[in-house]
Amino acid sequence: MYSVNKDSGWMLVCAAREIKNKPVGLTIADTKLVIFKNKANKISILQDKCIHRHVSLSQGWVKNDCLVCPYHGASFDISGACVKVPSVPEGDRLPRRKVKSYKHHIDKYDYIWVNLSNNDHDTPNYFLYDEQSKNNLTFKYEIKAPALTIIENFIDTAHTGVVHKGLFRGKSHKKVEVLVKSDESSVKIETIGENSSESALNKFLNPKNKPITHIDEYIAPYNVKVIYTIGSLEVTTVSVITPISKLLSKVHTFISFKGGFGGPLLKLILKQYTKKILDQDIVILENQAQQLEEYNYPASVFFVTDKAISEVIRLYEHSLSLSREKYEGKEFRFFMEL
Repeated sequence: MYSVNKDSGWMLVCAAREIKNKPVGLTIADTKLVIFKNKANKISILQDKCIHRHVSLSQGWVKNDCLVCPYHGASFDISGACVKVPSVPEGDRLPRRKVKSYKHHIDKYDYIWVNLSNNDHDTPNYFLYDEQSKNNLTFKYEIKAPALTIIENFIDTAHTGVVHKGLFRGKSHKKVEVLVKSDESSVKIETIGENSSESALNKFLNPKNKPITHIDEYIAPYNVKVIYTIGSLEVTTVSVITPISKLLSKVHTFISFKGGFGGPLLKLILKQYTKKILDQDIVILENQAQQLEEYNYPASVFFVTDKAISEVIRLYEHSLSLSREKYEGKEFRFFMEL
C-alpha cells in the first residue's frame, strides 16, 4: 500500500525556472535523476550515474551544451550520448551506450513532469491555478511520510477539528451529508450542509454565516483538489504529491481564489494561515509515518466515517497497479459530524 511505484505515469519534478546553469540532482520514486539544460533552454533528464565509473553526474557541470562527468570529464549531450572524453584521442571510438534518459514534459504552467517508465501515458494536463489571476499562492515542501498518507490527510475532513482546532474548524457541532462519486480517474467528495465553525478563519471569511460549498477531489495517482465556496469567495487548493521514497514525499501546493474582499490582505492572511495548517499536518503525518515503520505497517481500523478515504485508497491502489481487481466506479452517501 505504501510502496513506491516508478511505473505510475507522470510525476511532478519542479518549476522549469529552477533549472539554471548547473545540473540539478534529485530523487523521485527511488530513482536518482540529474536535470540540466543547454543554451537553447532545452531540458534533459538523465539517470544520475555515469556509464563509465558510475559516479553522480549531478556533481559535474554543463559545458558546450553537454553534461560533464566530474571524474574523467566525459561529456554527454541531452540525449545521454557520450560525445567527448578528454583522454580519448580525436577520431577514436567513443562508447555507444548512452546514459539512460527519461521522458519529460513542461506543462502550461512551466512545471516539469517526468515519466520514469518511459511509457505512453498521456502527458499531464492538470489544473494547478488560475493563470489569469494575481491571487495565487505556491508552496513547496517535503514531508517524511508516504504519498498515500498525505493524500488521505488532504481529503480527510474529520481530523480538521482536532489537529486544526480553532484555526480551521472547532469541535463537531453539526451532522452533514457526504456524497462520494468515483470513476477510474478520480474520487469526488462533496460535503453537503456545512456551515461556519467557531474557527478564526471562518469568523473572518464568513461573518454572516453564509452557506458553504465544499468539494474534495482525489485525482489519481498523486493529486488532490479542494474547492471551498463561501458566499462570493471561492478558494481552490491543488496539491501534487511526488514520492521520493517510501517514507519521503515532496509536495507542491497551489492556492488560487476569486471573489470575496480585500485581495492583497486576504492573500496575506491565506498565506500565513495555509503555512500554519501545513505545519500542523506535517507534525501528525511524520509521527504517523514513524509509527507505521516501527510497527511494521499494521492493518488500520476504519471508522464508519472513513468511507470516502477507503474509496480513495481503492483507486490509489488500482492506479498504481497494486490491486488486480477491476476498478468500477461507485456513488454513495454517508453522514458525519463536523
